[in-house]
Amino acid sequence: MNLEITGVLETKGQTEQVNEKFKKREFVLRLAEEINGNTYTNYAKLQLIQGKCELVDSYNVGDMLKVNFNINGSSYVDRKDGTTKYITNLNA
Repeated sequence: MNLEITGVLETKGQTEQVNEKFKKREFVLRLAEEINGNTYTNYAKLQLIQGKCELVDSYNVGDMLKVNFNINGSSYVDRKDGTTKYITNLNA
């Protein structure tokens, strides 16, 4: 599933080497939506993975970006209490 979002670059993090085979870099878009004359602000944290981590380098905080992303999710069983937990990532 390929989705698109447009917003202002709020922050961009450093590339994080999670393990020897996986790296990621998170960034946040500020989204403004007007409803009935009121403006509501939301923030979306997205991540770049592997060879895409450098894609955000050429942008500055405050720049307007149009980002294509996919929703990726997984589940796992928590060892402490045996409950199923869910993780959702927005991979740009």
